[in-house]
Amino acid sequence: QRAISLLLNCGVKITDEQILEMIAKEINQKAMDALRRQNFAEAQHLFFENAKRNPSHKTYNNLGYYLISEGLECKRGKARNALKLGIKYLNKASEMDFSVTNVCSKVDAINLMLEDAKNEEKVALYQEAYDLLKKALEIDYSDELQHNMLRFSYLINPYNKENIEKAKQLTERNSSYEIVSLYFYMLLANSLVKEGNDCIEKFGHIL
Repeated sequence: QRAISLLLNCGVKITDEQILEMIAKEINQKAMDALRRQNFAEAQHLFFENAKRNPSHKTYNNLGYYLISEGLECKRGKARNALKLGIKYLNKASEMDFSVTNVCSKVDAINLMLEDAKNEEKVALYQEAYDLLKKALEIDYSDELQHNMLRFSYLINPYNKENIEKAKQLTERNSSYEIVSLYFYMLLANSLVKEGNDCIEKFGHIL
């Protein structure tokens, strides 16, 4: 707010929307500073305050991500699981702006849900994550998004030959451990011995 006052005093024209965005950024920065100090009660208060005072896909995403990763701070410093509440805010964020950032936050929430999900629930979660990542790739391609989409596709159906070819092409562009190991697991699952040996010969130093 001090920066806003300085700009106004200098005669700089600022719209109401710009002012709200600057205030939201300032509050979010304070919340992140509180997190770095491990003051979760203060961080939580600021994230909630920001979402209430400045409702936007950014403030909803920040609050939702905080809740799924840190939980809900209760009395006496205890925290309880707030995954469902966090997802509620992440859904609000993606409804307002279906961006790659908001999609990836929802996928992170699904990864946390999978930790406690029953076997019969997992396939539906895999499919939901796959569908989200597929849409994200239509917005903006990255090797990381492609890798994550292939990972969930592999979990849905390990024997999809089309995925093996896509994973192979991805390793030719990006030979990170995560990408190469996914390709290698696909080869093992499909008993492709020659291709597996070729993968070890080429990427053994990574695996």
